[in-house]
Amino acid sequence: MVDEPVGITNTWSQYLTRAEVDRALSTLTAAQRVKFHTLSDAGGSSSDKLVRIYQTNGHNYASNRDQGGDQGCICLDMAFINHACVPNASWNFRENANVWTVSAAIDIAEDEEITVLYVDYLRYYTHAQRQEITREIWGFTCVCTTCKFGGSKTHAGRVSDMRRVFLLGLRLLLESQNGCLKLEMMHIALRGSEGRDLASIPRNVWANFTEADRTFAWWLVAKLHEAEGFAGEGLVDPYGFAALSLRTRLTELGQRGKRVRNIEKWTDNMKDWYKLTMNGAKVSLRTTGWPILVPEGSAPAMKANKVSKLEPAIASSVSVVR
Repeated sequence: MVDEPVGITNTWSQYLTRAEVDRALSTLTAAQRVKFHTLSDAGGSSSDKLVRIYQTNGHNYASNRDQGGDQGCICLDMAFINHACVPNASWNFRENANVWTVSAAIDIAEDEEITVLYVDYLRYYTHAQRQEITREIWGFTCVCTTCKFGGSKTHAGRVSDMRRVFLLGLRLLLESQNGCLKLEMMHIALRGSEGRDLASIPRNVWANFTEADRTFAWWLVAKLHEAEGFAGEGLVDPYGFAALSLRTRLTELGQRGKRVRNIEKWTDNMKDWYKLTMNGAKVSLRTTGWPILVPEGSAPAMKANKVSKLEPAIASSVSVVR
C-alpha cells in the first residue's frame, strides 16, 4: 500500500491545537474530510474531539526533519490498519517519494487482517507494559494473538517477556555511548521493578565492548527478533549492523595480519546478512551462522576445514545497499 500524507500540521502530538487541526482539514477534499471524521477517537487529554482524532491517527511527518521540524500528517487509508504486537506488515515513510508505504513482512492469506506495530519501541516491552501503553496512548487493550496467549500466566508468555527484556538490554548497550541513550524508548520500559533507571549504561562497559562483542550482540538481536516472530523490515537493521560490525572486525584482523579460522564461512555470513538488509520485505526466518571469530593460535569454535590468510580486500569487497 502507498498512502500520501495529507492534512499537514506544523506542530505535533500534545502540542497540537484545534486551530492547527482546522487549518490542516481545510486543505482536504470534502471526501477526505468525511473519511477523517470516521477515524477512531482514542480519548486523551484534549477536550476537543477533532484534536483527539488527529492525535490518535496522525504520524510524525519527516519532510522537514533536516530543518528541525516536527510536523504531523494523516494517511487516511493507513489509519484503518490495526495494531498487533507481532505484525504481518510494516509501515515506513519514504522521504524521497514523500509517501508512507505498508509492506508485507510475511505471506498474508486471503481475508487475513493486515496489522502493523504502531511504534517500533513496543517490541522491547513486556506483555504488561504493552497493555499499559496501548491503553494510555491509543485507548484500547491489545487483544492480538501475541497478547491473547501471552502474559505471565503462560509459559510462552513468560519466555516472550524474557526475550523482550533481553532485547531491550542489548539495544541499550549497543545504542548507548558515553551514557547517552540514542534508542527511542518510553519511561515505562526504562525503569526496573524497583524503579532503577535501566537507561544508564556504565561508561566502562561501553569502553570495553569490542567489535567482536558488537557483531555477536547485533546477531543476537536479530535472532531474538526472529524468535519473537518479527520478520521483514524488523530484521533489516539488526542484520545490517551485524554485517557492518563483522566487516569492521574482519578488516581489523586482516590489517593486523591475523590468520582466522573459517574465514570463508564468516565472509559468507557477512554477505548473507547484507542480502537480508537489501530486501527487508522478503526476509525469511532462518538460522544464519554463529558469528564467532577465532584468530590463529586460539581454540577453534568448530573443526576448521581451512586456515586462510585474511586480506583486507576480502572484507571490503562487499558494499552495502541501504
